[in-house]
Amino acid sequence: MSVFSPVTWSMGAVQLVSTTTSQLATLNSIQAAFVASTYWEQETTGTSTLGYKYIVVRPKVALNSIYKDYRIFFCERVNFATNRTITDAATGFNTTTAVMAYFCPDGGALTFTAANIETGDIWPSTNYKNGTITQWQTVQVACTAVWMYEADGVCWLVSRQSATSHSLLALGNVFTLAKNTYVDFGSTSTATEIGCASFYTARTIASAALTASTLWSNSLPKSQAFWWKPSGVATRTFQLVSGGVTNPAGAASTSSSLTIYDAVSSTAVFVPMTLFTNAVTVGGMGVRGVYWAGFFKTRTTIQTGGSTIGYTWYPDDTAQTAIGIAFMNS
Repeated sequence: MSVFSPVTWSMGAVQLVSTTTSQLATLNSIQAAFVASTYWEQETTGTSTLGYKYIVVRPKVALNSIYKDYRIFFCERVNFATNRTITDAATGFNTTTAVMAYFCPDGGALTFTAANIETGDIWPSTNYKNGTITQWQTVQVACTAVWMYEADGVCWLVSRQSATSHSLLALGNVFTLAKNTYVDFGSTSTATEIGCASFYTARTIASAALTASTLWSNSLPKSQAFWWKPSGVATRTFQLVSGGVTNPAGAASTSSSLTIYDAVSSTAVFVPMTLFTNAVTVGGMGVRGVYWAGFFKTRTTIQTGGSTIGYTWYPDDTAQTAIGIAFMNS
């Protein structure tokens, strides 16, 4: 199975958050989005030792996904921060202003330990640590609404802070690598291909900021990273491309080129990048099934001949003429 696996998107319904400053209300809205999901499902839910609600979601068992080991953990609040880092330097642990999230690519092959939410690794002995550190994400509170663009093995969670300010959290098989000698596999067997486990975050995106250049630079509070494993090499490498975290395993990658590919018109683009880690070329990287286009509202379905071929998103509630994101089926 190639890391360039096809993608068919589904756009979830908007989940309203009430009250907007409640971490629990935000988590409940995220939970509702996953319960209604086409490709994901809730595996378990409960409360931490401090009494905060959590959920764990996974690819739907009934679909027998090639990404079946993926697990995402969301918790109303997490205080314990030892050996944990938030990739885009957001405020999160031990606060009232964030729902915490953690993506474990091989969680399905491990034992989830709820008692460790406030003490250690909730999936012990994961192969996907950044050295000794687990990489966490946040959904910032206050929040008025959340919804998802999702597919097999990937989800983009949009959180709305205001009509002109949104945040993005993408987890799963977000990126693809052009160099096919760099691969990743499920932890239980080399026969279980899970592609390029990765994530992308961008916080407080204003309408004026959504351009191809700013989304991939450090001009926003953002981060992007992936795990890769050269064929025949046992150890995975966590590769932070940009963001507020230092990679203890070595220098963070830099984008040697930011190429805007224009195949159709002046507004249809996608962004492949050539990456380096410690002066070694990892290979080209692109966003799986995501393109940039123009003239859209916040949520728009793209159809041709009555058939849905994708969805779009723009961080503003009014019609715009600048670049928006298009989730295109392939």
